[in-house]
Amino acid sequence: MIEISSWLWESLYILKNIYDHDPEADILKMYHDNELDGDDMYEIAMNSMDQVFSDTRNYYNYDDEIDVTVFSDPVMTECWNACAEYETKAGIEPGKNEYRQELIRDLQSALSIPDYSYCGIYYSDLDRGYPRIVMLMYLEFAQHYMVPEALCNAYSSFEYHTKRIKKAIAELEKPKIIELPKKQQRTKAA
Repeated sequence: MIEISSWLWESLYILKNIYDHDPEADILKMYHDNELDGDDMYEIAMNSMDQVFSDTRNYYNYDDEIDVTVFSDPVMTECWNACAEYETKAGIEPGKNEYRQELIRDLQSALSIPDYSYCGIYYSDLDRGYPRIVMLMYLEFAQHYMVPEALCNAYSSFEYHTKRIKKAIAELEKPKIIELPKKQQRTKAA
């Protein structure tokens, strides 16, 4: 029996998730003719991180030994703007917007990676004027193969919730039809 390295399976898992998200992704072209080896998993995972969102920036904090990756994309901006528009038209605060709360829960679920050295995800739409996701991974982080799938799921969440919020906005904008009271039939006196 031939034993196949689990890292090779993880490499294929990453590439399959990226393919499902975007069959024309650059990384698929990069590894198209390569003979994959289990040792390529980390490289494939790191190269896949910038294939989901349009703007991905990676920084390394040498003092704390943390890999910091910041993701932003028009799909995030569109969703955050739709949330703000819904809140304005519905006259509610962001904390009371059920759509925003569901989006955040879905993002937390999508980006939940079981690894003790994964610091987590931070959402922000106030600091720099645009929404973004910040991912912090400590040096011992070992679940790199899970990151591209998590990012693809987050992207899908933004798309899904944007459609839902826009539909809710359209419902708020519909003219309300007020039914007038029916005329009572007059009865003849005998």
